[in-house]
Order: sequence, then structure tokens, then C-alpha cells
Amino acid sequence: MIELPGSANVGWIFRRSFRLGFFRWTLSRSGIGVSWGIPGFRLGYDAMGRRYVWIGIPGTGIGYRKTFGRTRSALPTNATTSTAAPASPTTATQKPWWWNRSQGGGPTPPGP
Repeated sequence: MIELPGSANVGWIFRRSFRLGFFRWTLSRSGIGVSWGIPGFRLGYDAMGRRYVWIGIPGTGIGYRKTFGRTRSALPTNATTSTAAPASPTTATQKPWWWNRSQGGGPTPPGP
């Protein structure tokens, strides 16, 4: 980062975009993003997988960007929490309570 006297930190970025059909593809250090829209209004996904809306003055580079959601890597991938006890070998091989029902058997309610 470059620090200028009396100002906030300024960072260097790399970004290259090109149009392919109706879409604009953006290449950056983070990856590839895609957007679509008309001059002054765009909807898209950035390289981190976040959805965004961009509204601006065409041809000036001046605009407002609103990002929605989290990155795809920040989404939870496992439903268990850190407070859960580790599964015992017998519990890990048992089928879920609904398994018997889907296999034609009767319902088996969850145990205590």
C-alpha cells in the first residue's frame, strides 16, 4: 500500500474487462467476474462470487456500487458446530431417522 501524507491508504489494483455478447467479463487478481446491463446500470457477480448492482453516469466512471451477500467461500459448508461432540464409530455409520421410511419401512422417530 502507498500511504500519502494526510490521506487514507491507497492500494493498486489490476482489472481488465472485455465484452462478449451481452455480458461483460472482468479479469482481476481475485479471479473472473461477470455482469450484464445497460450503460449506467449493471447487475453482476464479482470474482469473489458476491452479487452487486452498479448505478453510474455513463462514460465518466463515477457511480455507486452496492454488494449483496457473502463470498462463496464464506458460506457455511458443514452443519455441525464446534460444540458438538465428535461422532462415535457406531453413530457415524448409522442411517438418518428418515432412511427406513424412504426404503419402504415404517417411520423411525429420532432417539434421545
